[in-house]
Amino acid sequence: MTSLKCTFFKSKNHFVNDTISLIGVRVKFLFSSIFKWLDKNNRAVLKMEQRWMVLTLAFFMAFSYFFALQSYPPMIPQVMEEFDLPHVNASLPMSLVSLAGIFLALPTWAFIFRWGLKKIGALGLVICSIGGMISSLGSSFLLIVLGRVILGIGGVLIIVVSFSIVANWFTKEEGGRAMGIKGLDLPIATILALNLLPIVITIHGWRASFTVSTVLLIISTAFFIFLFREKPLRESGTKMFEGIWNKQMWLLGITWSFVTISIVAYSTWAGTFFIELWKIPVNVAFFMASILMIGMILLSAPIGYLSDRLGKRKIFLIFSFLLMGISLILIPILPGSFLYLAIALLAISGFSAPIIHALTPEILPRERAGLGFGILFTCSFIGTFIGPILVGFVKDLFPGGGPAFFTMGAFPLLSLICTKFLKVR
Repeated sequence: MTSLKCTFFKSKNHFVNDTISLIGVRVKFLFSSIFKWLDKNNRAVLKMEQRWMVLTLAFFMAFSYFFALQSYPPMIPQVMEEFDLPHVNASLPMSLVSLAGIFLALPTWAFIFRWGLKKIGALGLVICSIGGMISSLGSSFLLIVLGRVILGIGGVLIIVVSFSIVANWFTKEEGGRAMGIKGLDLPIATILALNLLPIVITIHGWRASFTVSTVLLIISTAFFIFLFREKPLRESGTKMFEGIWNKQMWLLGITWSFVTISIVAYSTWAGTFFIELWKIPVNVAFFMASILMIGMILLSAPIGYLSDRLGKRKIFLIFSFLLMGISLILIPILPGSFLYLAIALLAISGFSAPIIHALTPEILPRERAGLGFGILFTCSFIGTFIGPILVGFVKDLFPGGGPAFFTMGAFPLLSLICTKFLKVR
């Protein structure tokens, strides 16, 4: 009996071992087949999956920077109180963050040719994380400003790289849709920052806003380094600056700089102004400050797709700039509850970004779109620098809210004038 039991258990063990071995062979074969399939980059399905994975990474890296950028406006009232600052000084951490971009946006294109998208993108994320930590741990207003300047150095690398990634991986026919999706990073980051961080600040203090955004940057850095796959640029580095004096590209950049002044100034100051002038509750005030970005989320992808289908982009720019300028001017004019009508109009005006971004690789050859984005964002960073500090200065000069909002509303109308001279479809 004992002998039979031993034989039975041995047979059972052999059966189990053979089964496990067979399963192991099958699993090995399965994974081997998967890896072989993944290596066949010439397959259309895999190419599509790769493109959308890359788009996701480009979106997330830019999202983490924009979230860090917008982590400052919710704390402006507390920072002004703690350091006894006028509006113009309180605007410095928001304006100076763009200073590096004015000088680095174009050289970043050369850096990309020399070292590739992955290295420059990862470097930008690391620099941003360092800047965020300095602002988070800084014990003085000067250290906060220093951390924000460093954040801006990394930010310009991130912005140019993220848009160059999309232009390098997507065809002209898919460009509007891809840029529409990519363009959601700024509005989503702004909405989350302006609506969630005031709650964090109320519970944990204003420094917690910097801490949360820095943690997000570190996570984004890890994802980008481990998941992004480099794709060689299609143009020789000897021609990297060919087209740098393209007049239409610079005109598009100037057009975008004017509207950037208004967008950044509004997201920076609107929440504080609504609290100071209209005594609106904090959560409602910063929700209203994010309303322009909510409209971007709802409209960016559909407008990008529609402009692709219709083959027209200029008409969308005209409508966007006109509506934005009028709604900003109406905010201090309309009495009582009619204020919210102006805010509602503003919400549906902010869909110009995907059109501007989609036009960039159409004005310059697609393989040099990074140069186009360098020009575009040089102008954009100038606008980002001017907007908060100009409106803060106007607010100190004229304590009422009217002149500050009139200043914001004037610049989209200047963009409207520039659009007349753009030779685009």
